[in-house]
Amino acid sequence: MNSLHILELLEAIQNIEKKLNLALVYSRLRLPQFRALLLLEKSGKMTVSDLSRCLNVTRATMSVLVNQLIDYGLLDTVEHKKDKRSFFLQLSEKGIARLELAKNELELAMSHINIHLDEQKIEALNQFARETLKRN
Repeated sequence: MNSLHILELLEAIQNIEKKLNLALVYSRLRLPQFRALLLLEKSGKMTVSDLSRCLNVTRATMSVLVNQLIDYGLLDTVEHKKDKRSFFLQLSEKGIARLELAKNELELAMSHINIHLDEQKIEALNQFARETLKRN
């Protein structure tokens, strides 16, 4: 019976992550920033706590990341009517434009990665990712 070579898989994922980070250089974003912007695009608005839970990082880590994105003008803050100590985050106009640029750059990088995989491998990896994420 075959077994998963988890360390090799992790190394492969790290190599892909390096390629994705390199692709994001043009948009001046890092992968964690990109992921946060993507979540905000999908949800419309979220709190820092919501983002930290979704991205599985500490609230302190997310606060640093969010403050950088606010400083760059990529996020706007919106008053939280129910909790005056909290606020919502949403993409600014500049954030929407930067996210589109980053998505285009990542799509190009992913097409170069996908060239080396046949349809069967792509489907197996996608299925593995979906199943793994469902369990967590």
